[in-house]
Order: sequence, then C-alpha cells, then structure tokens
Amino acid sequence: MKKILVLLLVLSVILGTAACGAASKEPEATPVPATEAPVPEATAPAPEATPEPVPETTPEPTPEATPEPTPTPSPAALLGPVISVSGERYPETLTAGKKFGIKGIVSASSGVLTEVYAKVTDSNGKIAISSQVYKPNKPTLDIHETINNDLSFGQLGAGTYTYTVTATADDSGRKTTTDIIVRQFTVKEYAAAPIADQATDTAIYKSVLDAYSRAFSEGWDRQTLEDNGLNSFYGLSDAGSRLNEIGYAFLDLDSNGTDELILGYVADGPKGNLDDIYTVINGQSVHALKGWERNLYWLGRTGVIYNRGSGGAAYTLISASYFSTSEPDYLLQKDFLYSDVDANGVYFWQYFNHYVEPFTGVKTSSAYTTEARAAELMDIWGADTGVINYTPFSQYK
Repeated sequence: MKKILVLLLVLSVILGTAACGAASKEPEATPVPATEAPVPEATAPAPEATPEPVPETTPEPTPEATPEPTPTPSPAALLGPVISVSGERYPETLTAGKKFGIKGIVSASSGVLTEVYAKVTDSNGKIAISSQVYKPNKPTLDIHETINNDLSFGQLGAGTYTYTVTATADDSGRKTTTDIIVRQFTVKEYAAAPIADQATDTAIYKSVLDAYSRAFSEGWDRQTLEDNGLNSFYGLSDAGSRLNEIGYAFLDLDSNGTDELILGYVADGPKGNLDDIYTVINGQSVHALKGWERNLYWLGRTGVIYNRGSGGAAYTLISASYFSTSEPDYLLQKDFLYSDVDANGVYFWQYFNHYVEPFTGVKTSSAYTTEARAAELMDIWGADTGVINYTPFSQYK
C-alpha cells in the first residue's frame, strides 16, 4: 500500500511538471533559410617587416664663438663734412667790360677743405673763364682773396652765364664734394645813353663841350689846343672841317651809374677809337685819358679799353684794361704785353696776365713769350674793336 502511494506521488509530480512546461513554451518561428557566409580566401601571410636601418648619429659641430656685432654708425657719421658759404657776393646783371668783385667764405663743418675752384660757363655750358684749383687744407677759404683774382668778369661778352664754385672737404677719409655756389647772371652790351640821360650828361660836361666847340669853330691849331689843355687830335685836317671830324659820346665805362664823356674821330664812320675821356669825380668833370700818335686807345666789344704805345723800334707795349675811377691812372690793367732789349742786347717779349702793377703793386703771373705769340696777341686785341656812335661837334648846341 505504501508502495502504491509513493508511485502515485511520483506520477503526480511528473504530470505537473509536464503541464507547466507546455504552458510556457512559445510557438516556434518559421525558419528562414540561412545564407551561407562566404568563406574568406586564404590570405597570404603578411611579410615580416624589415626593420629600417638606423642612421649613425653624427655628432653636432661645436658652434664657433659669435663675434660681438659691430655697432652701425649713425647716418650722420657716414656722411662727409657739410660745406657752406657765408657773406656771398655774386654778379646778377653786368654791363660788358665791367669788372666785378666776388666774395664769400667757404667753410667745412669738420676736417679741411682740400680743393676749391670756380668757373663761369656760357648758355651752351662752355667754360668762358675759370680759376685755378685752390688747395687750402684748412677749414675755410676766402673767395675774395683767391678765386676773385682769377675771374675777369670784364672779359665776358653779352649773354647769359652761370657762376659755379665747387668745393671738396675731407674729414679722416670721409669726403664731400659739392657745387656750393651756382648763380646765373646776364651781361649786357654797352649802349649809348638814352636821350634823357644825354641832356643830363651834356649839363655835367658843358664846360668841356663848350671849350671844344669854340676851339673847332674858331679853327684853333694843334698848339693852341694843347696850350688850352685840350687834345690836339693828331691827324686833324684844316681848321674849317674839324667840327665834322671830331665828335662826342656818353658811355658809362665802369658801370657805376655815371657816364663818361668820350671824344674821337667821326670822319671814318662809327668805330671804337678813344682820343679823350672825361669822367666825374666829386661832382666835377675830370680829364682821365688822352691819346696821341704813339699812344692809341680803343674800346673793345666787351668794354675792355686797349692801349698801344711805342717808345722806339725795340719798345712796344699793348695792354687790355678796365676803366676805373678808383685807379690813379683810371685804368686797371688785366693783360700787358711789351718788348724790350736785355743787357746783352737781346730783343724779347714779356707777357703779364692779370697785370695790375703799378696801380696796386700786384701781378698774378708773368712769362716770357715768343715774338710770334706776341704778334698773335696784338692781332687778336687789335681786331676787338667796338663801335662808338659819336655825335659831330657840328651838331652840338
């Protein structure tokens, strides 16, 4: 009996477990045919990586010692000395033949002036006159005491010119060269005074003009003219024609604002001969120059007054000068040529350039020259003849 009860209990347990399992089981899903996964191809084994060679380590060079940097000089230190000029005096407008004194002090800010020179060029850039090259080797140079002695402005003909002064300064190898002065100026031709000035000039020189007019009208001979302090005018014809042979003109020979009275021949037409010159000193007319047979004067085209004289066959002189009321003989000679005989009886010619002796006791240069060169100079100066439009004394009123 007991065995039957155990069997029933076991059977009851088995049936209860089966019922519980059936109740909890979900319906099975419809199976989807499975796609076969591709079988991967056999992959070749990756080659073993070859190790890259390790470069040998180059030892780094030991750096050289860096030199201390040189200090850069300032712009001012790189430049040469500054050159300046003070007290400058230069021409602006000149009348042909007029001398002119230039002035100025050229200075270097440091170091010394090594070269200073000047030139005057015409409108085409051609050098008309120039100075020598001065080498002062000091900080300053006085133009008036140096360059002024070389530039003869009275030699310049009418035209436009440029006056240039060039200077070089050196300070321990640092050099500066500059045109410290560049000035343009003009030179005008000589011209007879305007009518209005002629009236004034006639009044100034009335006593002289009256004396000559009376002498020619009365037919004074040469001795009577000289006895009365008048020029005898070599080569005069008979007394009756002298009023038409001799004339007068007014020209400001030294461009000082006062005209000179000039007398000369008119019989051969206008030319540059000068036979008598009167000027004004302290408001009074003064006799300045007198020409005669062996002492001829003529006016050049640029206002230079030429003089040719002779003291005999071996003694001839010819000079080129500027009229100047400040000189004892009213002429400042710039060129002088003469012949003479030395102690051995040898004939020679000597030429002085910028000759001013005996008026100031200075002559800048001199040299002996040949007779051929002397003849050439005399031909050149003799051909330089200006024109003076004389008014015959027959028209003087």
